[in-house]
Amino acid sequence: MHLRSMRRQTVNIAAAELSVEFLEDETIWTESSHKYSLEEVADMASATGFRCDAQWVDEQWPFAENLLVAE
Repeated sequence: MHLRSMRRQTVNIAAAELSVEFLEDETIWTESSHKYSLEEVADMASATGFRCDAQWVDEQWPFAENLLVAE
């Protein structure tokens, strides 16, 4: 997903001490969607220093929330 700036603007994020300038019609990439099996999510978590403590799966949609805890 991309968001498009409707005008030239500067966005300030004080908590991050960050200021970003956007041109009119410039986009920013805000989301990537990837499909993984429940096992792949747990394996990726383990490989990157996390453990998968829980997985909640929506029965109507192919969608899951995962609770990852840093080890």
